[in-house]
Amino acid sequence: MIPVKTGMGHDGKRTAILRGLGMAIALFAWLAAACSTSCGAPAGPEIELLWKKAFAFGPAGARAAVEESGAVFVGDDTGVVARLDARTGTEAWRHQSDARVRSAPVLWQDFVIFGNGNGRVTALNKQTGEPVWTLETGGEILGRLRAADDIVYVNSTDGYLYALYAWDGNIIWRYNMQQPSSTRPAAGGGMVICTGDRGRAAGLAPGERRVAWEYISGSSPLTSPLITETAAVFAADRGALYGLDLAQGTYLWKHMADAPIPFDLAVAGDAVYFTTARGETVAFDTVAHKEMWRETPAGERSGAPGGAPAAAQSWLLVPFDNAELYALDLVTGETAWRFRETVLAPGAFAGLSTGGDWIAAPNANGYLYLFRIKGGTAPAAAMAAENKTASQSAALLEQAKQAFLAGDYTGAAAIYRKALDADPGNHKAHYNLAVALEHVGGERYATPVVLDEAAEHYTRALEIDPQFLPARINLGILYSKLQQNERAAQVLRDALAVREDKNVRYNLAVVLEKLGQAKQAREQWEAYLKLEDNEDMKNKIREHLKNLASGAANGDN
Repeated sequence: MIPVKTGMGHDGKRTAILRGLGMAIALFAWLAAACSTSCGAPAGPEIELLWKKAFAFGPAGARAAVEESGAVFVGDDTGVVARLDARTGTEAWRHQSDARVRSAPVLWQDFVIFGNGNGRVTALNKQTGEPVWTLETGGEILGRLRAADDIVYVNSTDGYLYALYAWDGNIIWRYNMQQPSSTRPAAGGGMVICTGDRGRAAGLAPGERRVAWEYISGSSPLTSPLITETAAVFAADRGALYGLDLAQGTYLWKHMADAPIPFDLAVAGDAVYFTTARGETVAFDTVAHKEMWRETPAGERSGAPGGAPAAAQSWLLVPFDNAELYALDLVTGETAWRFRETVLAPGAFAGLSTGGDWIAAPNANGYLYLFRIKGGTAPAAAMAAENKTASQSAALLEQAKQAFLAGDYTGAAAIYRKALDADPGNHKAHYNLAVALEHVGGERYATPVVLDEAAEHYTRALEIDPQFLPARINLGILYSKLQQNERAAQVLRDALAVREDKNVRYNLAVVLEKLGQAKQAREQWEAYLKLEDNEDMKNKIREHLKNLASGAANGDN
């Protein structure tokens, strides 16, 4: 089974498919690189990427919360808090806060509650996004809030833990941590546990409004605490994992991880999970006080851990800073699935949020990724059948790749069609089929019918992944080949809305010249020059701009 659809790539190829302008400037046709891969064994979840959407995420902190119903709530560094549909990425509403939102919103009944960099806690109506109440603290709010028993708990860098009524934001009590805190409180078993940035932990009995215990582990920052069935658990960034009695704060055990623990922990039952700075993922049994397993996720990982792990169904999701995300078996630690972003700039999946089948994964590259788990708990026979189908699909994609590289474009197209019969949602396969069709019969001799089919597959790839820039570039080029230059220009302008790219600027300039819009073309060439590093290419464009200027002086647009 290939949980996220495996694409195929012919990396690095550029094909000149349109020449003109009197200086042999060629449009660039790009061929897709694989975006995600399966690690093969063991049989694992089918996790599909549904969409990705641009936000202004910084390098740290979870920024999204997802409900089992499929509602996603996200905050970003511009102060935006928005509600999205997990199925489509469609935005339902957007609220503008007055400072950056560094942590994920917390959900309570019909409210979405979040803190921001100005120390303000705000509750919004979940359905409309309208403000309900606001409270100001004395410092930044960097850690996620906790809602439990109609109370919202907030750590602030002013050194206080605040307890607020969830329905109106009024302060019930506050506890002086005597140090700033950027962590998330834990609540359970009649206790609230908080940790600070200078080694202090505390247990509070909210029903009695008293401090039950305090613990000093040293001066190192602590992770957010967790509550298992037997203990309050947290880690110091230098690599020590602590277990304290929940009610009394007495020392139960300490485990040294042999490497720093840079991110928060995950919990499932009596087991806690964490990553080390060496790239290992560790499962620790808090009852037996020993490691269950320690694994380095299998694959071509080249980065370091990028954020806290998160448990989802029977899998542990582990993010890395090179835009990789792994799913490990909670019991064995074996790698079951891997996703890696190769189209957009790599960044850390800095915070994960799970709800039901949904996984919201903000990335430091500025995008929110939304995944869905399909068949993660499927019976063994069904999983084996899916593995067989996925293996066949992967084999077909590899055959198509080799046929394309050998120049058998008709054969490659036929094999891609077979792969799409088995996996119609693979946007990379749609894209590569379109590229192969453009080459059938030679680039200059492909028939309009074949080119129309290629356009359909580029379009289908974009319907599956609207952010897939190579498909937009090639579709714009293809429309220009079909003498549909107005459509080509619009597609390339849409590509610029996805992200800035010199190849889009280049191709849009060419198309605008074909439309006789010399002034607009010059603007695109000027933008292209700011992005191009190759001096020879820049000199050619400068010379071409001189010719455009000469034409304009003679009466061109």
